[in-house]
Amino acid sequence: MQVQSNAKKGDLTYYNSPLDAVRKIVHTEGLLGLYTGIFGGLVGVASTNFAYFYWYTFVRDAYKRRNNIDGPLSTVMELALGAIAGALAQIFTIPVSVCTTRQQTQLGEDKKGLFATAKEVIAEDGITGLWRGLKPSLVLVVNPAITYGLFERFKEMMYPGVNRLSPGQSFFVGAASKTVATVVTYPYIMAKVRMQFKPSTGGKKTTDVEGGVVVDANEGSEFDRHDGAVTILRKVYAKYGLIGWYQVRFPPPAL
Repeated sequence: MQVQSNAKKGDLTYYNSPLDAVRKIVHTEGLLGLYTGIFGGLVGVASTNFAYFYWYTFVRDAYKRRNNIDGPLSTVMELALGAIAGALAQIFTIPVSVCTTRQQTQLGEDKKGLFATAKEVIAEDGITGLWRGLKPSLVLVVNPAITYGLFERFKEMMYPGVNRLSPGQSFFVGAASKTVATVVTYPYIMAKVRMQFKPSTGGKKTTDVEGGVVVDANEGSEFDRHDGAVTILRKVYAKYGLIGWYQVRFPPPAL
């Protein structure tokens, strides 16, 4: 839903809502269509968590040795070291994210396996294509820091005077802080996805009469995946205003 921009009446590839997306995907691809890219997703989750905790332990121990610290670190320093570890983890694991995003935004015969998708990315954009969207990914490492900072503020606002929260109270405070953090960083999440996807042809190709060049069926879309995150956000803002940074259903289907 974050990458669609053009709509046609009766188009089964245009989703009006998450439930509409589920219904149309099941109709066109079966239940397995809802799990497109799951292998890459699982590899991405495992590798990202491994890389994060590896680098977090590495930079934390290095910082403590360098400054001769033998006790716990301050909250600010923990957040700073966590952001550094998150950035390093992204550098090493974003290729899986790029391939998974492309898998999930392809249609019909364009869908490929994880390794075939990686080969396609390299063939089209070079090896650096596997790191497309790295800059917004690095910006998004601030999300946990925002969540943690808001958790303490919301805790004081929602349950003043309570030193030890119950599991239910912790859930509500955590949900509220994560929601706000997601709202703040969502525009960059959307921009990153638009940078990483490739417009799908649905298994069909068209040919440029003059040059004989095979192009995507929906070439000419207002959004170019080769744009940077800031350029994408600027284009969306110019066309849809601030709400466009959060609106996943852009133009309504044409009558």
